[in-house]
Amino acid sequence: MASQTWNSPVSAPSPAPWVVAKPPPAWFAELAAKESAGDDAVATWREALVELGVVEVRLTSDVRGVTIDFDGTAPQAVNDDNAKPLTSAIGRGVDRLRTKKKSEDGDRARRSARDAPEESE
Repeated sequence: MASQTWNSPVSAPSPAPWVVAKPPPAWFAELAAKESAGDDAVATWREALVELGVVEVRLTSDVRGVTIDFDGTAPQAVNDDNAKPLTSAIGRGVDRLRTKKKSEDGDRARRSARDAPEESE
């Protein structure tokens, strides 16, 4: 019996990330322009991302499709069947990051309360 090998497709090279503290790169600006997302929308996204501590936004393309990723967390598919795929992906990502932050803040508060010395009466 002859051996078989699996030839998986190669992922496309990723464009340079958007360093949130700087103006968006061409790929981001092009996607935003396709959706008529002006400077105000980009500024709003930047503000939310900075508030959440996101440093870089990356775009990757592989056999699963195009994904936008926020510092390696909360990856979101950029679905072409959505009317505004970039806007939708960023919105979902920001919502997911806010939920994660809220959960982490709650965990931190519970640990602090548990570790705090009890007050004597």
